[in-house]
Amino acid sequence: MKKQLLVACAIFLVTTICVTCGDETAGAMGDSTNGVIQIAKDVDLFKYECDISRSGMTVRIEATDEVVVCQYDEYLEDWSWSPQK
Repeated sequence: MKKQLLVACAIFLVTTICVTCGDETAGAMGDSTNGVIQIAKDVDLFKYECDISRSGMTVRIEATDEVVVCQYDEYLEDWSWSPQK
């Protein structure tokens, strides 16, 4: 149980660091008409709250060439933007 809690905390911290790093002057590009949003910097992800209404929505972060998806995280027991594999 203690190991699962540490893993959950580590995942949360890594996700938080990935989301909060970036240049605040960058703007969002594209739209969500097809369920995929393209943004310039990871800080722009704050404009898109991850909850059940956005389940499965995909965001591509141009600066890091990373793709994240809104999904329910069992360890955090909450919705979060998780890197897509």
